Amino acid sequence: MNLGERLREIRELKKLTLKQVAEAINISISQLHYYETNVSDIPWSKLYALLDLYNIEPFNFIKTGEEYLRITDYSEAGKIKAYTLDREEHKKKKNYFS
Repeated sequence: MNLGERLREIRELKKLTLKQVAEAINISISQLHYYETNVSDIPWSKLYALLDLYNIEPFNFIKTGEEYLRITDYSEAGKIKAYTLDREEHKKKKNYFS
């Protein structure tokens, strides 16, 4: 799942229309549609505005990114990959707060 698909999914889960969201963050409906369909890249300022509107912490949005969501391989190799990703996240947090 890419960024645009995730943003659309969240909007739909919140039961918000394109028009409602576009007006809330001061962009056109077509521009929001372009973001959700990955036709255009979303600027950080608009991404943060969307996450704020959806009441989602940016770190939580990033942490549950594509790499984490795709771990469905429960073989030994899949478990090692999941463990490695988890360790990397813990290191990032530790370095960030140090």
